[in-house]
Amino acid sequence: MKICVIHRYPAHDVLGTNASFVKLLEDLSKEHNVDFISFKDDKKIKNVNYNSINLSFRRDNHFDKIFKSLLFVFVAPFKVLRKKYDVIYCDDNLPIYWYFVKKFGRTKTLLRIGDLWGLFLQEKRFPIYFRLPAKILYFFEKKIMWKSLDGVLVLSNALRRHMLNIGVSKVKTITECIDLRDFENIRSSGDKIINHGFFHEYKKTDTMIKAIPNVLKRYPKQKFIFAGDGPELSNLKKLAKKLNIEGNVEFTGWLRFDRLLEKIKESKIGVTCRSKGRANDFVVTTGLLQDMVSGLSVLAPNTEATKDFINGKNGLIYNVEDSEDLANKIIYLLDNEQELKKMSEKAKEDVKKYDKEIVARGLKEAIENV
Repeated sequence: MKICVIHRYPAHDVLGTNASFVKLLEDLSKEHNVDFISFKDDKKIKNVNYNSINLSFRRDNHFDKIFKSLLFVFVAPFKVLRKKYDVIYCDDNLPIYWYFVKKFGRTKTLLRIGDLWGLFLQEKRFPIYFRLPAKILYFFEKKIMWKSLDGVLVLSNALRRHMLNIGVSKVKTITECIDLRDFENIRSSGDKIINHGFFHEYKKTDTMIKAIPNVLKRYPKQKFIFAGDGPELSNLKKLAKKLNIEGNVEFTGWLRFDRLLEKIKESKIGVTCRSKGRANDFVVTTGLLQDMVSGLSVLAPNTEATKDFINGKNGLIYNVEDSEDLANKIIYLLDNEQELKKMSEKAKEDVKKYDKEIVARGLKEAIENV
């Protein structure tokens, strides 16, 4: 088969959002003729043909990332024009481009999605000039665009149920994943509480900041780590100062993966945050899986996708954006050391099904059998 795989990030940069991606390309290229469409990639994968946009993509530069992403939406469809592929697989979740990839490529086309940007950007916290175009986009996505594809691969059963409810029938769940080998020697050995990832308003990390004063009333020496960067980081720091909890909080900024693992090792509880809103109901974040495999007890918001996975034995859920409930759940775990340890052991066992080897195999089979 002649297969085209599309993602705006260079292949090894995709690993932060899809740990199975390089493994998928390697496995496909052993049996098929594989083209990869992306921005310039200096780290090549054997037997993969690169059909690159001859520009570098800088994920660490906010403006470069926005500009190159917009450019990719317009350029990527032309890269498949008159190529005669048997299958095109779009792993990147950017809006719109995949619909024109299907039209221009005139062949079987698969899309993998986890976030519904057309739904997410309709939420009231976004300005009207975002919400109106997002409403139009989502209307066309659910009425025409997703239905034009030969398959939609979703990251959670919650999202699959949603897609089926709006009339998209060719839907299969292939979950988030992590590389278990990255965590073979990572075991929680500290006593801190960590939240890590990209700090944006839609994560509502301030829910955790606001929970800290209540935790400190019972455990005044408890330390908290916020590892990562993002547009909301400065606001989180201001809020910590306003609440007079700076002495108990560490903001690390962006960390290399090896340094992030060290911060995870310093912790015993991992907290995931999300904002209210229908779009956030469908997401199980990579950070949650990383905490689980590292032996942390986890606390996650009660979104629909999370409730499918966190069951009270492998972690606890708290009410979305409810800092008081989150504080109570943190205190419960700190009060019950044996319960905390049992949850962490169960979490390490349950997360094995998210291994990149399993997910890469599922993606490969979906592409070959579309």
